[in-house]
Amino acid sequence: MELKGEQRSVVYHDEGDLLVSASAGSGKTFTVIRRLIRLILENKARVSEILAVTFTEKAAAEMKSKLQSAIVAEIAAGNDGLKEQLKDVYTADICTVHAFCGRLLRKYFFEAGLSPDFEIADEVQAGELRERALSALFEERYAAGDEAFALLAARHTRRRKDAELKDAVRSLYEFARSEADFQGALSAATEQYENARGGCFYDALEKDLLSRYAAHTEAFDEICAQCKAAGEKKLAKYASALAEAAFAKAKSKEGLPSMPPKCETENGLPLKEALYEERAAFFKAMEEYAELGERGEETKKFAACAAHTAALAALTVQFAERYAAEKREMNLLDFGDLEHFALALLQNERVRADVRGKYKYVFADEYQDTNGVQEALFSRLTENNLFMVGDLKQSIYAFRGCNPALFSAKEELLKKSGGVRYLNDNFRSAPAVIDGVNAVFDYCMKKEFGGVDYAATSRLRTGGCYGEHAGRFSFDMLRRAERREETLAPRVYDVLDHPFGAGEDFAAGDFLADLIEEEIGKPYFDVETGEERDMRYGDIAVLVRSRNPFTERLVRRLLARGIPVEAESGGVKESAEIRALIDALRLADNFKQDIPLCSVLKNLYAFSDEDLAQIRLFANEKLRGQKDISFVKAYGCALQGDGELSERLKAADASFKTLALYGEHAGAGAFLRAALGETALELKLTASSGGARKMKNVERFVAEADASACGVREFLHRIESDGAELQLSEAAGENSVKVLTIHASKGLEYPAVFVVGIDNKFNLQDSYAKILKKRGYGFALPYYDDENKTISETVFRKFLKKETRADTVREELRLFYVALTRAKYSLHIVGADSDVGGAAVENAAKYAHFIPPDLPRNERAEGEKPSFAPRDNEKIIVDGGDEALAEMIRKNLDFVYPYEADTRLKLKTSVTAEVAKSDDDEFNYLDLEEETSSERGTAMHKFLEHYRFDGVDAETELARQLGAGLISEEDAALLDVKALSRLLAGDVFAVLKGYELYKERWFMVNVPPSLIGQEGGEIMLQGIIDLLAVKNGEAVIVDYKYSAKDAASLERAYKKQLELYKYAVEKSLGLTVTAAYLVSLAEAKAIPVIFSADRA
Repeated sequence: MELKGEQRSVVYHDEGDLLVSASAGSGKTFTVIRRLIRLILENKARVSEILAVTFTEKAAAEMKSKLQSAIVAEIAAGNDGLKEQLKDVYTADICTVHAFCGRLLRKYFFEAGLSPDFEIADEVQAGELRERALSALFEERYAAGDEAFALLAARHTRRRKDAELKDAVRSLYEFARSEADFQGALSAATEQYENARGGCFYDALEKDLLSRYAAHTEAFDEICAQCKAAGEKKLAKYASALAEAAFAKAKSKEGLPSMPPKCETENGLPLKEALYEERAAFFKAMEEYAELGERGEETKKFAACAAHTAALAALTVQFAERYAAEKREMNLLDFGDLEHFALALLQNERVRADVRGKYKYVFADEYQDTNGVQEALFSRLTENNLFMVGDLKQSIYAFRGCNPALFSAKEELLKKSGGVRYLNDNFRSAPAVIDGVNAVFDYCMKKEFGGVDYAATSRLRTGGCYGEHAGRFSFDMLRRAERREETLAPRVYDVLDHPFGAGEDFAAGDFLADLIEEEIGKPYFDVETGEERDMRYGDIAVLVRSRNPFTERLVRRLLARGIPVEAESGGVKESAEIRALIDALRLADNFKQDIPLCSVLKNLYAFSDEDLAQIRLFANEKLRGQKDISFVKAYGCALQGDGELSERLKAADASFKTLALYGEHAGAGAFLRAALGETALELKLTASSGGARKMKNVERFVAEADASACGVREFLHRIESDGAELQLSEAAGENSVKVLTIHASKGLEYPAVFVVGIDNKFNLQDSYAKILKKRGYGFALPYYDDENKTISETVFRKFLKKETRADTVREELRLFYVALTRAKYSLHIVGADSDVGGAAVENAAKYAHFIPPDLPRNERAEGEKPSFAPRDNEKIIVDGGDEALAEMIRKNLDFVYPYEADTRLKLKTSVTAEVAKSDDDEFNYLDLEEETSSERGTAMHKFLEHYRFDGVDAETELARQLGAGLISEEDAALLDVKALSRLLAGDVFAVLKGYELYKERWFMVNVPPSLIGQEGGEIMLQGIIDLLAVKNGEAVIVDYKYSAKDAASLERAYKKQLELYKYAVEKSLGLTVTAAYLVSLAEAKAIPVIFSADRA
């Protein structure tokens, strides 16, 4: 391969530092190796005089191997002078950052203040030392009783436990350790208060909001003009009213029409939808402006957080000192210490001069992934001889402390001296793939937000590898039919339940399967062989954002469709068969745990869901009147029975307790092997679909337990702290579709790539953290009103929340780039009803928002291409061979089960499902004034779930729930506090005084099928009662609904649900239901429900 374009400029650059921005597939490693060879060939440096730092051992080994191959090739071409250099490759300083720091510290241990025989702590050792240091520090501070710690303990203790405070210290420690100045990273927070920056934060927030108001004004004016042109006079008037409100900087919806008017023409619907979308964004800005408060009050709240912040920063520093002392005592360093000690060592001018004198050139690979400590190391190691290569567009490890802003800053600095090169010639992807990638990122990756002016500096260019072969790019869109209710997975899983989801209705999975099957057999030009061949399953990768239930369903659906799949399960805790074994370990360690006990009974001893329900029902009958009966208690009660189920339980109980005793003495590995051999689990796994794969996973897990030589409790601790390190593969052979996360795909490439899940919303949980952190600002805490026991936001937190959300969206944008650039010949972006583009990039909430609205798409309606649906029964012809055997086969195939009606009868159903079947469309969840009605109803339901019914008014209770973390700020903003106050002061809750109240009461009970309009045997019914009030053997049922319907309509719609609840309470608890109420959350009133018997 010859050097092309900018590659040559990179290889032959000699003057000063150089930053190379190497886009995906641009031959970065090839260029780096050619530069190394050129320096060696021209005698500018020997191999031993070059330091090349990477971030993984694999990358370092690959670089060494390629350098060795290049030198061997030069020797073969007649350059004998390189033979001596070849020997040095084996000991060359081409290594990870941590390996280099470790070598430096061992060489200069005396100057570093270390023992020459120090060791590196593994993650388990380091974790144990951290916990020991933290516990010792807290004990000491509790004993001292100082004011600062007392403040922290009071504000961060929940139910007399200080876990929240310890989590805060751990989190801040890790945050600050990624910076060169550990204490400075923390003191940045206290400096915000010392410099009285509350007003600055307020002004920044207000400026941003006013900018958004101006943009909304312009958008509404534009929509108004379009509506007038289309003859939509009413819509135009509504848009004009919104424009006036935005221009006037309104903070309330008061005076605005609640809903847009109906369209007057056929062309009005798109305009109305655009108006809806713009209105929703405007209302959000309006709410934020109203919540911003008055400047003086907000700056006062901000200033009040100074002491709290200083105390937490100081406690984190004290923890760092205590942890360091623990490591010194054990003569250990952790990985963070390697970098920090090396950085401190290089402050010694003699050492620094010595190290600088050794290396004529320093190479920093994957420079976009450096953190503050590593950047400071490179600065002290080099002087106009640093070669940095990376790609800001592929910086996707912020969760590890990487700081992409360092790359941007270096780029701006070196541009002034001509020290920046851009490699954009792509040698990986076919022209059609490149065109698709460019179309997306021309639209969404901008300098002002993403830090990269993609169109100006980073557009991919074809490297000319594919000749006349164009490749394929497709934006595939599924138009879904009306949504169907999906069944939630059971809380206690079964290793045999629906192994591949074969009968599952999953339109997105079927759509992907169709696309994959269409790709199979299409032409693929292999650049390496120079030949065209058919695309195979093994050529295809499906990229997902994360391992989650959506991904699991996707894999199962592909398998059900007969597509071979290989998918990393994400670690020992995510495989059903391994989770069953972990539950067995948990139960052996501590028998008083409900879920592990249920899991062991199901998976090791073959008890069914119906058996478990019968155990619960048996206990309810025996322990009538007792509340909150745990399953462990129910189990103990059932052991005392004398029926067939009780006898099976006694046998299982004796068996497991023998196993647990054995494990206590023989260790975790021996326990697991005995559990597999002496229970039903191994037989269940082997006989199940995918049994070989499951047993392979189990064998690896047991081998891990054996290798650890740990007891049950210790092994549990290990796998629960770092269990994800053991990867278990759901593999179907070499020729199988790979399903993996975008992070896992980094550095890899595939002939065909399907990027899925573009409609899943980004995870913005970091912007809602209790402690918000950002480099340069330190961290922000909420305002605690100790007198009123309330917690609220400050302008500092609101500012950091906005910044944190923006950082998350930037990271997701870079992840999307990584995903799309993995494809060599065929790239598919797969969505379903995707609302592409539209919003500004900084407001994107999912990958679909990064896609330009005018990107051509391949649309397909759900069901347009039939999936592999079950076939009708066919006549089976058996011919030849043994006639008696043939007759037996015919009889078996023609056999009709006499109780077929019962096979169609559901064994288990829910109250919600039964009500939904009988509901008319008018009773489905209704929009009231906004699209947020569903969220508002959910928020009110949460509030009532946590309300203690102690007479406290709604406003005070809301403050309590916010302070206790029982309800989110987002949900709190949706609540109508006045309506809740009216509701709580109403008659229904007054009637319930003196009753024992049970909230969210779950039940499972057998019901006659006639009760739900079916035939056959009994059905198990399950549901949750919002509020059950009990007194003197009588009960009152209260159910919450959020609907715009009047009282009569609500009663008609939900009467059946209340009747089912009444049946369940009276049968399972033996109580008499004397009254039932539907509480209309929208109208803030209670509606009594009259049952048929009561009417009579």
